[in-house]
Amino acid sequence: FAFGENGGTITVSISSAQPNQKIVIYADDSFEWPSKIYGNDELSCADRLNTTMAYHTWTASITKHEVSVSTHTNRFWYVAAASCETGKLDMEYLVELQNAKTGLWDTALSLEEQGMEVITLIHMVLVAVILGCHGVSLWQGIHSGVTHPAFRILLTALVLMATGSFFNFLHYAIKSFLGDSLPLSFAIGSIAQAAGQLTLVLLMWLIGQGWSISSNIVANRLKLAAIFCTLVGLYGAVQLWDLLEDSVLFLYDFQAGPGVLLHLLRCAAMGWFVWVLRLTVKGETYAAKQTLYIAIGVVFSCWFGFSPLAALAAAFCSVFYRMRIFYSLSALSDVIVTGLLVWSMLPSRANKVFRVNIPPPQGALPHPSSV
Repeated sequence: FAFGENGGTITVSISSAQPNQKIVIYADDSFEWPSKIYGNDELSCADRLNTTMAYHTWTASITKHEVSVSTHTNRFWYVAAASCETGKLDMEYLVELQNAKTGLWDTALSLEEQGMEVITLIHMVLVAVILGCHGVSLWQGIHSGVTHPAFRILLTALVLMATGSFFNFLHYAIKSFLGDSLPLSFAIGSIAQAAGQLTLVLLMWLIGQGWSISSNIVANRLKLAAIFCTLVGLYGAVQLWDLLEDSVLFLYDFQAGPGVLLHLLRCAAMGWFVWVLRLTVKGETYAAKQTLYIAIGVVFSCWFGFSPLAALAAAFCSVFYRMRIFYSLSALSDVIVTGLLVWSMLPSRANKVFRVNIPPPQGALPHPSSV
């Protein structure tokens, strides 16, 4: 838990029938606690209790005790249970940490999480607006006879993104008011967001190959399936790591192996998309479709390459702002790319390009895949 510059309070209730059962609060402004104390097997239990980083110690039988934390710098605080004499932990305890009140929703959130409830709320509203616009556009297209599989794939991606942002907002809103969160809400939000991103990736690759635009054939199916399944596995690994890994040892998801590999593969997949799209544009003879491919290629390339750049940029920022920076940049890129896709798929525009059977200009050669 991170206290801000205004400090906060730590409230501890602890009871035990065993002697010398303790709760210890460690203050760490240099992020050395995990390696120097938590992960140092050479230190004895007594050494861990007597370190200068031990801010306060509570011994069992105290019914309730509150300590005010005064700090002039942002820092993380760690809670540990100890039983040096018996070596057996046997206690009932409740530890509450709260930041000094600086806003309506700030006190129960750790410093690096403050503001996430507002960011996720804005993201949810924007995605919901885009989803509503696409729903109306899709309904109008169905009634006017303009339909395309890509429209439904985009609808699926938007529904998943809206679901993810809603559950993420629910997680931070509940945590900010009650001081505790719903792990299931955070898990559903993370999985839905990842699924929405993967659906956009799939849409990008299909459009890049001209599927249902220049041809009804999906080329390189095995290669496409292999890369996509690898991406799904890495997204799943990042989500599992985020839910199961000891957060004491890592303060940023993309420090870990799965996060690094995910973004490296995203860069490689973006390169493959650009290469395939180049061949599709080269084989297309209808000017409006060529323009569509180029526009979507630019948009998707920027979106695909933006996430690794955002993760890298956030890694150089203070850990107290890293989560908010990365989520805000990722959410902004999602909103922009989905908004542009919805705009490009309006019935008035879609009728001109999202059809395979548009006759080419007189004298033009047919698309290679249709020969």
